[in-house]
Amino acid sequence: MAYVPDRSAPVIVQTRDALEALLGMAAATGTITFSANAGDGSTLTFYGSTFEFLEDLADATEGTVPVLIGADAEATRDNLLEAILALPSPLDADLSLVDAEASGDDAILLTFLRVGTEGNVTMVSDDEDVDVSGMSGGTDGTIGSETPNSSLTGGTKTVDAALTPELLVATSTPCRKVWVGAPVDSDGDPTNTKPVFVGPAGEEVCPILPSNFEGLVLSIADALLLSVKVGVDGEGVKFLILS
Repeated sequence: MAYVPDRSAPVIVQTRDALEALLGMAAATGTITFSANAGDGSTLTFYGSTFEFLEDLADATEGTVPVLIGADAEATRDNLLEAILALPSPLDADLSLVDAEASGDDAILLTFLRVGTEGNVTMVSDDEDVDVSGMSGGTDGTIGSETPNSSLTGGTKTVDAALTPELLVATSTPCRKVWVGAPVDSDGDPTNTKPVFVGPAGEEVCPILPSNFEGLVLSIADALLLSVKVGVDGEGVKFLILS
């Protein structure tokens, strides 16, 4: 969702992992593309596993993950996809190492299941018809980095009266991003009973449901531009400001 009345107003983004987005974290991604069917005995290697394309699985080299060569490139792609999804995570045997999905008739899109640089590896294919890119783009984010001018501050904003908006912060607070989420108690249960709304002062249009602990990430130049409106006296939001 984007909301841009002018250049200084916020862009509001809601994601599955909003806090990771706020902190600049990302998971490594990559692609595997078949320009033609794989050749018998050719291999693809990443994350310590070697996938071997075979016309007869009985010919598999010890220690490799055999992948049956199908009638065409798409069929072989599908067999490789199944083999990749069966590759267990070293952290949890019930999870696959990567999230993999088919793209079009000839490609696989890969995403490492954890954010951070640990997912950045070089995939290697010895088949000229099986092109690989990645895995790359994984970042650890701002927290713990040595970026000189970065800081993270946060707090709770409680609004005294229902339907009477209040500014998120009292003074100008230059920043790059703000995370806003619903407060919870020590047991993780929501403390708000109705949705609250955030946005530019007088235009608080973006709802945060009581159970939305994941919250929203807002790209904005100054946290003072944000306002909070509640439906029940004394309810509010939690927030983090990244500057």
